[in-house]
Amino acid sequence: MSTPVNPPARILCVDDRISSLEVRRALLSTVGYEVLIASDPESALAITEQEHVDLVVLDYSFPGHPSGGELARELRAKHPALPLIMLSGYPDLPASARDSVDCLIVKGLAKPSDLLQAIKRLLEGHMATGNS
Repeated sequence: MSTPVNPPARILCVDDRISSLEVRRALLSTVGYEVLIASDPESALAITEQEHVDLVVLDYSFPGHPSGGELARELRAKHPALPLIMLSGYPDLPASARDSVDCLIVKGLAKPSDLLQAIKRLLEGHMATGNS
């Protein structure tokens, strides 16, 4: 008799730099996550309306589009329990941006393992509360 296997967590990565999305997809896929990608806030919102997503990793800066802070606030309004991790090259983001996410990771100061640990911690907390 086979034991049921839980499907991998689905993570949406949002960044205007395609190269960054590809690196994140490779990292997260390697450790077993299913990865969806979006290159702008509008696409990210559309994906979260059409697909089940367990966690979102989003960039702060989207030239020509709403900021990651605005995207995070919109995601939070529509999906209050959805864990959000913001990546930014700017260590001193506005409080409104920092407060709109569960975790802020500063690019250049953090290692890939820091992102993986944050994802694991947030997903475990999310699943433990039954918000899958």
